[in-house]
Amino acid sequence: MHTVMQLVKEALEQQAVPPTLQRGMLGIALTCEAVLHDAQKLVEKYKSLGKVKSRRLIDRAGLATEDVADLRNRLISATSLLTAFQTTLHGLVALSK
Repeated sequence: MHTVMQLVKEALEQQAVPPTLQRGMLGIALTCEAVLHDAQKLVEKYKSLGKVKSRRLIDRAGLATEDVADLRNRLISATSLLTAFQTTLHGLVALSK
């Protein structure tokens, strides 16, 4: 997701993009950054799963499937938004050539 965001950012810098699309990308970027931040927090929260066996069972029991399911859904949604925007941007670039 981070890589695609960088590619879109570069494309936006190289191409004149209507303000509506710029605002759309800003909203998508904020959504993606929030999802990536929450994913990192979840990784940090459960990083001990692979370290100490005695903590492993305690942490695994605490790994709420709701947290993972919610994050998965948000990742899918943000990726879909980003992909749709990237497709629109590529179409705009193709039309301008």
